[in-house]
Amino acid sequence: DKHPNLKYLFLPFETSRFIKKTRLNKILRVGHAPTNRFYKGSDHIIRVCQKLKLERKIEFDLIENVTNRVALKRKSKLDIFIDQIGDKGGWGYGMNSIESLSMGVCTLTEMNQSYEDFINDHPFININEESLEATLRNIIEAPDSILLKGSEGKTWVNKHHGIDKVADELYKYYSSIGLKT
Repeated sequence: DKHPNLKYLFLPFETSRFIKKTRLNKILRVGHAPTNRFYKGSDHIIRVCQKLKLERKIEFDLIENVTNRVALKRKSKLDIFIDQIGDKGGWGYGMNSIESLSMGVCTLTEMNQSYEDFINDHPFININEESLEATLRNIIEAPDSILLKGSEGKTWVNKHHGIDKVADELYKYYSSIGLKT
């Protein structure tokens, strides 16, 4: 839980380095980039994506054990990115999602109710172990929604994680306690 007197800052990121996705692949590309498979719920994510791949509904890209530069290049080719399911390694999202949102890629992650309440204007599609497959099947059938969510994600990440926005918030906090910036 967040202490009531704590001021929260979003992680600053150069969101402007990335161009927003404007069209989808002929066969949708879904990706997952675990830093630790256990904490990301990867076994279930991989199982569901492999099933959809076998049905020829998607292409699946498991991005791991590569440099950040290679990972970013592969992420930029995705239509849908799945960050994590479960509450094992942290709530909600991290750098993987910030990167995918910066690219305008539709991003799925699990957010528990406390985090959902805290960051309530987010663009994520909230999933869990039980809903992942049905959610993927639904959005695959509605490709316009994939681009829309990706566009919303790009706008949101610029607003909350853009370096200039985070710096402005930090200076407001400094001013509110009487520090000169």
